Amino acid sequence: MNCLRVCGGITLGLVIAISVGGLFGWLGYREYEARQDQLQRDLFLETGSQAALSLATISSNEADADVQRILDSSVGTFHDDFAQRAPVFIDHWPSWVLKSAGEANTRPGRNARSR
Repeated sequence: MNCLRVCGGITLGLVIAISVGGLFGWLGYREYEARQDQLQRDLFLETGSQAALSLATISSNEADADVQRILDSSVGTFHDDFAQRAPVFIDHWPSWVLKSAGEANTRPGRNARSR
């Protein structure tokens, strides 16, 4: 009878220890995932801001280099479409504007009125 109590106590202790260990492991993994998600959001935001800045900063004196910079940093259908239209864009850009300089907000939800 004494062994039954001791064995039951050891079993209960092991079950509790394994449960607490599993809980801490699960919570730690969720924290890790949340941190990875935040890093990915920050990377997307930085990349989007840089792309917007590249698109908004074009000089009529250096339109060829600026268009090439945009093409170098773009992918997919935008790259293909912009590459196809780039010669027309370069030819007409000086007549549209002398210089375009852009600014990208790095904080989401921020607009020009909130400054």
